[in-house]
Amino acid sequence: MWTAAPMSITFFTAASLAALSPSPMTQQGGSFGAVPPVVQTQDLDAEKRGAPPIALPTRATDLQEAPGTAPSVQRQKPDSIAGNARALDVPTRVQSLIQRPLVQVTADEAVVRGTAYKAILSGTGLTFRPIVGKQGSADVEFSLRSIRVGGEPLALRNGAPFDGGSALQIDRGAAIEAYHYDLDKIEQTFTFHELPGSGDLVVRMDVTTELQARVDGAGILFENELARVNYGRAFVLDASGEPTPIETTWTPGEIALTVPASYLAGATLPITIDPLISSFVFAAGTLDDSKPDVAYDKSQNKYFVAFEDVASATDADLYGFSLSAGGVVDAASFVSLAIGSIDMRRPRVAVNQGGETFMVVAAGLPSGDTNRRIYGQMVAVAPANPTGLSVGTPFEVNDSPGTSDCSSPDVAGNTFDSISNAFAVTWERRFSATDRDIHGRIVNLNETFATGRINIDNSGAEDLTPRISSSIGNTATADYYNVVWVRGDGTGNSVQGQILSRRLYFNGTFTGPFPASTVTVNPGTTNFAPVTTATLDRPLEVNGDLVHIVAYNTQFSTGASVLANVVTFGDEVGTQANLSIMEDADFAADQRDVDITTDGKGFMMVYSEQFGTGTDYDIYYCAGHLQDGPGTSFRPTLSERHLNLAFSGTIERHPAITSQFDGGVFTNPSDDDACAVWEDVRPTESQIEGATLDLYNNIPQFGAIAVGTQYCEAATNSSGGEKGWLRAMALNQSIGTTKSLQAIDVTANAFGYLLVANTSGYVTNPAGARGNLCVLGGGRYVNQIANSGTGRTLTSTVDPLNVPQPTGFTSIAAGQTWYFQYWHRDVTVGGAATSNFTNAVSLTFTP
Repeated sequence: MWTAAPMSITFFTAASLAALSPSPMTQQGGSFGAVPPVVQTQDLDAEKRGAPPIALPTRATDLQEAPGTAPSVQRQKPDSIAGNARALDVPTRVQSLIQRPLVQVTADEAVVRGTAYKAILSGTGLTFRPIVGKQGSADVEFSLRSIRVGGEPLALRNGAPFDGGSALQIDRGAAIEAYHYDLDKIEQTFTFHELPGSGDLVVRMDVTTELQARVDGAGILFENELARVNYGRAFVLDASGEPTPIETTWTPGEIALTVPASYLAGATLPITIDPLISSFVFAAGTLDDSKPDVAYDKSQNKYFVAFEDVASATDADLYGFSLSAGGVVDAASFVSLAIGSIDMRRPRVAVNQGGETFMVVAAGLPSGDTNRRIYGQMVAVAPANPTGLSVGTPFEVNDSPGTSDCSSPDVAGNTFDSISNAFAVTWERRFSATDRDIHGRIVNLNETFATGRINIDNSGAEDLTPRISSSIGNTATADYYNVVWVRGDGTGNSVQGQILSRRLYFNGTFTGPFPASTVTVNPGTTNFAPVTTATLDRPLEVNGDLVHIVAYNTQFSTGASVLANVVTFGDEVGTQANLSIMEDADFAADQRDVDITTDGKGFMMVYSEQFGTGTDYDIYYCAGHLQDGPGTSFRPTLSERHLNLAFSGTIERHPAITSQFDGGVFTNPSDDDACAVWEDVRPTESQIEGATLDLYNNIPQFGAIAVGTQYCEAATNSSGGEKGWLRAMALNQSIGTTKSLQAIDVTANAFGYLLVANTSGYVTNPAGARGNLCVLGGGRYVNQIANSGTGRTLTSTVDPLNVPQPTGFTSIAAGQTWYFQYWHRDVTVGGAATSNFTNAVSLTFTP
């Protein structure tokens, strides 16, 4: 994804440079002017101030800010998302997407969901649930106690609930108990086809609720601060269909409906008793749609989004919808996935391309249980259906369900039907107070199991929150999934710890051409929430190793940052990269909820970041590739930094991202290579939002990748208080290919040129300039002086075999690391002429 605006480049002769710079300069090198000597200051942090180190870096915000840097400028909220991201075209909320009542029937219960209520019918009765969201509950439970005629009880039974087409029904023997559903209410009926004996017909129901009850002229009202449930006055109808009001009596905990014997004596069977049940929600903040995930289907060129909708504090349901590769939401594709009495949380979704089927997994807590279970559900592509999808029934995935608490499920698909028509599911099992395990299972498309439980880690340690790569990637290069998780400290309450990774082959074994042992990605104890890509198509340049990228959060004293490591198929772990430092963004901002995907060549990452010091979080996107180097110095590098996808005044959290590569597109991706979705928490609602992303728009050369690693800290410039940022793009790191060095977000309409040296450093305010000099003793590309224009972009072409230095031009040798940085004109707050610098890039060259 390339976001720079078109630029103009003007070349100047040496004689004309005096008008551009406040100090004299030479063609290849020289000083920054006739000023006091430049003094190199102490290198407070090698990662932030100088060359990228091998050792784990310190968070930049834990360090004293360098003297002489420009003061930070409070960021302003832009009006739209940045770059080539395209927002989804409509809000996605369950209440707005439901066009008809949604019904789900299992062997034990029948459920209907309207716009503002949910009703669950089982053998024991009906639970009527107003949708009040995560802030509480307003349930009212109705349970048939008895039916009497002339004081004599009629025999009752608990039949199996079913959907009669417009009503949930259950055969009680003496009567048919039914609930006729509409979008905003349900109508309760008891229908009698025969009535033995004579006398009054009395139907009694037990009522269980925490709501306060009162009686008025319209019926019985149950209410709390969140909602009100109206149990309306009842009527009776015989075969003529003429309604007659009957007595409705409320005593605490019981409703009695009485049809007098005088009416029955003249009535024609069947007889139907008919009260109306409706609800009204008082409280704001009840539209709690959250925790989305997304997968891509190549056959239809569509994304499928699964998310949870919180009906009450103890009940969340799962829903889904499709959207085009361009981000157009298909409202007709909206489907209910799991809307029963099981409390379903945090869905994950993946695709099996050969079977044209998605699988959704979630952790569910059955009503009355204390241990969560792992549920799966198949959603097949079905173009003939009105929704375009065929939804299966949820089924349990974990073995020995209910014996241990299971959580944090994830699912991986398969992009090749020649390998396996199956999914890989992982989850966390709490075996004891201090022992948590990482389990997995291979699940076939027909909901059978290809394996039993797979012990990914059953070591007795405290292992938690596993994630698995969305796919096996391109089987031309790999046939395994990558699994990552956290190892806690064994206290039983861990949420942070070391980051571990292990390879799981597509058939559920650990036997294959590459090692499958557990590798430590980060040995620190304050890491959490790891995620991983599938195996990349592009190997390392030096040794040809295949790799995957692991991203995670690390807690520091002032907040969390996003870190990432490259892991090879030989289980070597590359140098850690700190996203805050690479992006040169707000070091103090708390970053969380990272997710990552790959296009086969590089990575795309989303995360939430705190705005200021309050509760506002926004969604950001960055993208990049890998820089290779000697030993284990290979690491991620960026081509796009800190692009806002959601930067409003509300709280955006829990982003997820997938690529078309994860859906089986390995060549010639479309204009939209990936899709990100997230949760937007507003004062009166929470909804799902998202954007499609284009990684390869406007790149200077097709197939170019990011080849340099960003380091050092820039100072803000006079155009909007932003920092100029540098990236290096090329076909590879070879000394035989030219590199494009591009600085973005520099001062508008300013002249500048590129600096180059084989030594890094950190000098504040050199020669009175604004900013920091991070390359020392090198040359200048004064023959490529350019103007940033209104697009605020500067670009230089670097030929590794012809690099300017103070003593003349030189050639870079394979294996060497060189450093680059842009100098450009700027103005002070008072309007005086000065100069400034971007951050810097280190580039290790290969043969």
